[in-house]
Amino acid sequence: MNPIRTILLLALSGLLAACVSGGQVTSADMDARADFSRYHTFAFSEPLGTNRDGADTLLSQRLKAATARQMQARGFVYQVQAPDLLINFHAKVVQEVYTRPMFTTSIGYFGHHRGGFYGAWTMWGYDFDEDYYNEGQLNIDLIDAAQRRQVWETVVIGDAVRATGSRADAMVDAAVTRAFRRFPVPAPATMPANR
Repeated sequence: MNPIRTILLLALSGLLAACVSGGQVTSADMDARADFSRYHTFAFSEPLGTNRDGADTLLSQRLKAATARQMQARGFVYQVQAPDLLINFHAKVVQEVYTRPMFTTSIGYFGHHRGGFYGAWTMWGYDFDEDYYNEGQLNIDLIDAAQRRQVWETVVIGDAVRATGSRADAMVDAAVTRAFRRFPVPAPATMPANR
């Protein structure tokens, strides 16, 4: 195979993998008093933080499906009546600022037109350039239903909360899969590790 074609194919597959990478898990925290061995069932909070006007949004539906897969793979059973755990989601898009230093120069001229003396000066320095971008943030919270207290949470930064169209399911699934890598109950070895 042509080496250039090989490089292009590798670059393209890397780009496609990045498109559904699921984002970056920035934090995961749990209540040290929580005994996850006594939790066996789960359901979703009503209303979810990602719902709108009392209805499941497309994002809520995708998050519920992806999270249910992760929980069931770990042996939890979905049960609407009196579950051990309630799962809630929160999502937002925030505008972030990326500031980078940049090298600057200034040039000035001085002199007198009658005296025939002209000169130039150059000043070197640093300035800062700012770029603005939108960043999605997804929170997944698990709540002890009996005690009404949070026992685990994770935050994923990425594009999953803004995903639409044909890639949305894969992006949300990848984000939830990545988040659950830090869940206190590990997935079985047969479950795909990276989606």
